[in-house]
Order: sequence, then C-alpha cells, then structure tokens
Amino acid sequence: RSAVGSTATRLLFENMTPLTNNFLKDAIIEVISNYEPRVEIFSVEVYFDFDNNGYNVNLNYIILNDNSKVSTSVFLERIR
Repeated sequence: RSAVGSTATRLLFENMTPLTNNFLKDAIIEVISNYEPRVEIFSVEVYFDFDNNGYNVNLNYIILNDNSKVSTSVFLERIR
C-alpha cells in the first residue's frame, strides 16, 4: 500500500515489458512532481533486471534551493 498514492507498487507485480517500464517511469515522475516541490527532475531512466526480478532506476534532478545537481540510483523490487 502506498502512502502517497503512486501506482508504482502495483506496476512492480506486472510482467516486465517496455510498456511497464514506461508506466513505471511516468509513475515515478508523477509522484515526485506531486509530493516533492523542492526538486526539478531532468531525467528518469528505468531498466528491468530480469535476473534480480526488479527494476534499476536512475534519477537525475536539481535541488531548487541551492541548484545542486543530484543523481540517485535505486533498485525497486516486489515485496509481499
């Protein structure tokens, strides 16, 4: 259950396809845009990782108060 109203959790249980990749990318952009006004996203890359049954996500954004460019990588996987 997501506390911020994102569809990302649900998408982790879908088949790994390019379409799911795009939906997950859009969900990540939407939740950050809606709930984190202190950053400006300039790229989100989502890659499926079949071997580890999840997604590698690379986020590149700017922290607006000090114009710092930040790159963050996370691995999203299903949990029950």
